[in-house]
Amino acid sequence: MKVLLMRHGIAAQINELPAGSRSDDLRPLTQTGKERVTQCAAFYQKAFPEAAVILHSPLLRAIQTAELVAAKFPYIERLESTFLRPSTHPEDFLPIASSLRLPDNFIIVSHEPFLSNLAAFWTTGLNDSFTIFKESGALLLEAQEFEPRRAMISWMMAPDLITV
Repeated sequence: MKVLLMRHGIAAQINELPAGSRSDDLRPLTQTGKERVTQCAAFYQKAFPEAAVILHSPLLRAIQTAELVAAKFPYIERLESTFLRPSTHPEDFLPIASSLRLPDNFIIVSHEPFLSNLAAFWTTGLNDSFTIFKESGALLLEAQEFEPRRAMISWMMAPDLITV
């Protein structure tokens, strides 16, 4: 299977939100964030056109990112998972992912530190992160199964390097 791990786009800071809605869960993408996600999604679609599902976090910025990515992928399905929150531990997520019956090629849109921890755990079996995802950045893993040490990194892309 191939899995594209993608961090959500640039989001508003909590102190920029209206007083009654200052919650991390409700931080929307900024205009720059939307533009960057759209640009990166066009590249990711060309690099990974076989993606069939986007599995995303329930936080607003991840939902908005998944919507923008889905617009670049014809026929892709979006699924929300509460197990993609920033504080989720990869050892908790992999068994859940295994039970979801996901297609062989899918995208995960989530947050830091979850994504860097997941990449580390899935490739090495260790909880020591070796990378940090920039907003809209992505990493493509090839995995045999949802078990530690069963994935390898194909490529990682920083959004600053993408021009479409």
